[in-house]
This record gives sequence, structure tokens and C-alpha cells, in this order.
Amino acid sequence: MFDFADLAELLLAAMRKKNNDTADAELESVLEGGLSTSSNVRLVSDLSQRNPMVAIKSTESVKVAVLRLLEKSVHRLCVFDADDAFVGVVSFSDILKLVADHVGRLDDLLRPSVEAKGLAAKPPVQLSGDRPVLEALALMVERKVSSVAIVDETDGHLLTAITTTDAKSIIKLKRFEHMRLDCREFAAQVRAKQALEDAHGRETFPFFAVHKDTSIKTLIAKLVAVRAHRLFVVDRNKPVAVIEIPDIFRAFRAAA
Repeated sequence: MFDFADLAELLLAAMRKKNNDTADAELESVLEGGLSTSSNVRLVSDLSQRNPMVAIKSTESVKVAVLRLLEKSVHRLCVFDADDAFVGVVSFSDILKLVADHVGRLDDLLRPSVEAKGLAAKPPVQLSGDRPVLEALALMVERKVSSVAIVDETDGHLLTAITTTDAKSIIKLKRFEHMRLDCREFAAQVRAKQALEDAHGRETFPFFAVHKDTSIKTLIAKLVAVRAHRLFVVDRNKPVAVIEIPDIFRAFRAAA
């Protein structure tokens, strides 16, 4: 499947080509041909090797979908009907929205804090805000993650996050020079368009951070409200962990 992780990989490949580094012959044809032809999509559809296509029947239960997502370590499934016709895609985000819509029935499961459920233990990948966006993308590809916490270079406080989704703004606007902006400036430009900044030009913490004592219920509500795939756990404004949607479902499975 083709997703934003593939875009990030493609952008890095484009920069390597620009710097006269060796490029894969097949990828070379993609870069030469642009980003709009159907053949290009085919060639880069699993460039990152992180998003294989996994199928599920439309008659399967939500529980089966969650277990398959976790088993295959993917974020979405292709749904086929009884005649093997493609009917859509179901993702972790879709299922999380379903959970959020039925929180009243799951109160006991959602009341504990993220720390109590063991969700505040995964260290975040982070980078100083004065480093170039290119370095953030390279770090995501190298560490096989979808986001990097951007921290202040002096005090380590969480400033923002750069994700593989942000790669789409570079592609859409064809502003490849943005890859050389520092992470702080790039994120400010992207977030301004998303109206996620306060009056002082700094992003407000509620959009992308929680604390160790935040309940699972609040965590889910925030993820759904801002349509995010992950949130950072902060302690004294410093990122200490990252929680992604699959982590929540793994905690649910462990509690079952």
C-alpha cells in the first residue's frame, strides 16, 4: 500500500539524487518521471517496506480486524466483500473512533491512567528544533517511526512534532527546498495552515501531548478530536514517551 512513509522515503531519495548519490535504477525512473503518473504510484507503493497490503473480509468482526492489524503490524486493512471486490479500507483510527463513540460501555477499561496501563514507557524519537527537516525525515526512515518529537535546543522542552504526513505538504506545493528549513520553522509554517497555533505563534500543548496521569478515556478523546495517530507524554514540558494508536489496542488485548 502507498502511504506517507513512502513519501518520506521518496523525498530522501530525491535529495540523494540531487546530491549525486547512488540511486536505485527503478526509483531513478520515478524521480525522472515526476509524481503524477500511475506507474509512479506502483513503483513507490511500498518503498518504505512498512505498509504491506493486508486484506480482510467485510463480514469479519471488529475484534478480528484489531487482532489482524496487531498481528501484521500494519495501520490499515483492505476490505473485500464475498465476491472479492474491494469495498474500502479500515484503519486503527476508524476503530478508535468507534471505541470513542461507545466509551460509556467501556468505562472500567478506560478509567486507568496511561502510566497505569504501561503506555508511558516507550521513549520518543526526538530531534532539536534547529536541525533541518531532512534530518527528521531521515531519522523516521532509519528508526522506522512515523513521527519525531521536536524539542527546544536549550531546555529540551517539547515544541512540536514532525510526522511522515508532513511530507505531503512538500510534495503538494513542490517546495523541496523546505527540506532544508530547520524543524521549528517548517513546523510553524505547516501548523499555521492547520490553525493549531495560539496568539503567540507557539503550538498549544493540548493538541499533541498528555501526561502520565491522563486517563485512557481522555487520551482516546484527544486522539479522535485532533485526528492524530500518536501523542507525546510530557513531564515538566519534556517528552518522555510516545503513545501510538496500536499501543492502546495492545493494552486492551493484554487486559482481555
